[in-house]
Amino acid sequence: EIIKYKAKYHINLEDYYSFRFYNMTEEQVSTFFTYGMNNSLVDRLNDKKKKKLFENKSQFDGIFNEYLGRKWLKSNAPYTDFVKFAKNLEYIFYKRLDGNRGIGAKKINVHEYNNDLYRLYEDIQKLDIGILEELIEPHKDIRRLCGDGLSTIRLITINLNGKLVLLDSVFMMMNGGIVNCEVTGGGLSACIDVSTGKVLTDGVNANREFYKKHPITQKPIKGFIIPYWNEVLRLAQDIYDKVPGVNYIGWDIAITNNGPIVIEGNASWPSHRIWQVPYLREKHGKKNDVLGKLSEKAKDKK
Repeated sequence: EIIKYKAKYHINLEDYYSFRFYNMTEEQVSTFFTYGMNNSLVDRLNDKKKKKLFENKSQFDGIFNEYLGRKWLKSNAPYTDFVKFAKNLEYIFYKRLDGNRGIGAKKINVHEYNNDLYRLYEDIQKLDIGILEELIEPHKDIRRLCGDGLSTIRLITINLNGKLVLLDSVFMMMNGGIVNCEVTGGGLSACIDVSTGKVLTDGVNANREFYKKHPITQKPIKGFIIPYWNEVLRLAQDIYDKVPGVNYIGWDIAITNNGPIVIEGNASWPSHRIWQVPYLREKHGKKNDVLGKLSEKAKDKK
């Protein structure tokens, strides 16, 4: 069955088990936007060399600096620059230059070093070269729903013939004291209406367990309105075409009390599963939604 679906619908093994195709009819399987379809879109829309700008956090932060809403510094910067960066900060967030899914990320308590910034600097130099960032404070409403940590929005955009296509959006919620809010890191995901910012589904975790209420706060998930959504849409309009040749991007966006800021962009792997998994109980994917949006914008251009 896996081989048949690979040939007909361009799935891979992870699709088969992640979407639980073994519990679906072939007609239901055929509705999903799959691994092969996603990769084909990446290859068609994203230049191989230019998309590497999104994989190196230092280069990415340099390009999108005005949208980051926080201080940042390359970890191997001179000590004098580090002192200017770290002064008055209570916490520093460290990410590896090429890290993903929160692997290797650290939240560093500056006060534990008793104002000995040189000792802190030396400890940081022992880590892989990465990015140091000011800690982000999430919006009070999101914190009330998701608890501590940084919950984010994944907004998938396509630059199609110069026009912005909002492919889909997902609320990636923290679920405990972990660095990573993605489902694979222990978090929850729920789909968002891209036009209104309203959460459309219950939350779901990596084990495909669904939650009407957040496990920690017991606040309802479905129906939550993402704060500053109009500002999120304006941000998308500003950034979707910033790197010519990279046209299919999964943006991670944080909502602070002052509005949305960019965390990172995913150009090699915008992700096709995270925004379909919350609908697994319906056993219906979003292939037609994707193809419909792409063809609609193509007609607009003509």
